[in-house]
Amino acid sequence: MALLEVAQAYMNLRKKPLRTVVFAWVNGEEKGLLGSQYYTSNPVYPMDHTVLDINLDMVGRSKTPADTGKFMGMDVSLSEPGEIHMFTDQTGGELMNIVSAKSRQTGMKIINKGRDHEAGTSDYASFMAKGVPAIFFNSGIYSDLHSTRDDIGKIDFDKMERVSKMVFLIGYDIANQKKRFVPVTGQ
Repeated sequence: MALLEVAQAYMNLRKKPLRTVVFAWVNGEEKGLLGSQYYTSNPVYPMDHTVLDINLDMVGRSKTPADTGKFMGMDVSLSEPGEIHMFTDQTGGELMNIVSAKSRQTGMKIINKGRDHEAGTSDYASFMAKGVPAIFFNSGIYSDLHSTRDDIGKIDFDKMERVSKMVFLIGYDIANQKKRFVPVTGQ
């Protein structure tokens, strides 16, 4: 839903950004990043023209007192209301300055978890493998993930709205730059 909201916001702009923005829904992530690997091997625009991948996956949950225990052997790691986990190999520079400014503007606290997601990886890895800087936003791991107990009543709609606004603003800033930002990655 967050991706749909961000796409709708771009469609409603009177003045479109300087750069093309592509919204891609991919599947097969849990079967080996099948959709994102396919897209990055067969992109709408060449990967060397792709400036940034912003990946959203499960951005609408917040930790509650009931969120304890483990999921598939991993500790529950849900972010709090007003917080979102970010995974990236970017360690500084213009992109991280934009992320920081837009998170403050929308009241979201970013918890930078580095490059590697505790559950393995996600679709952002397919873009990084092709040399495209990527940032991945995720609420974290919770015990009822992929179960019948994971229902709409547990969504933190305020958080999802603020994450969507933040992602829109990050993308809009990047898409309006005349020059590509210079990626700054860790060792």
